[in-house]
Amino acid sequence: MGSLKKLLAVIGGSTPLKVVAGFLPGVVAGMVIMILGLILLAPEPNVPPPYRDDDPGDVTIQISQSYLSAMAAQNLTGLGIPTPFGAFPLRDVRVQPQSGDQLLVTGGIDFPITGSRQVLVDLHPCVASSGRPTFVVTRVLLGGQPITALVGPSIQEKVNSSFKNFNLSIPHEHLSRIQTTSTALILIYASGSGGGQPAC
Repeated sequence: MGSLKKLLAVIGGSTPLKVVAGFLPGVVAGMVIMILGLILLAPEPNVPPPYRDDDPGDVTIQISQSYLSAMAAQNLTGLGIPTPFGAFPLRDVRVQPQSGDQLLVTGGIDFPITGSRQVLVDLHPCVASSGRPTFVVTRVLLGGQPITALVGPSIQEKVNSSFKNFNLSIPHEHLSRIQTTSTALILIYASGSGGGQPAC
């Protein structure tokens, strides 16, 4: 009991204050370091990528090869292909987009004696001055022989009339250009004025 009294007398009343006074600056310094660490190591907010002038456009419509083939077959099957032996109906019509700005239409006709001959049609898609997609026939081959002047205009008229049945307009957008991939025809619309592909 006497030793406890002696110990309390040695500690005195000022010792607890000295302990708290020595401990408090460490706690404050630790809190400041923790707050600074949270501020400096916080993740950066999500920032959208910068706008690029070479973006393909605001809206695109992609028309697949299978749909193009179905449209071509519906509108060109049975079309009379002129030959030295008379006109023969076109059959087995298909479309194969070529990368860039070209569509290749293939089909065939049957000669009574010599058999079948392949028909190849090159179409160039472009934007008409009316703002609608248009297709220009650049070449027609029958078995490797050019017959563009004989049948090109009628093929071009049938293909373009088939697209007139579709409403391809988009509010507040205009058709800027048309391009093709190996699997589709792509209509690219932009909201700005001017620019884009030259009219047909």
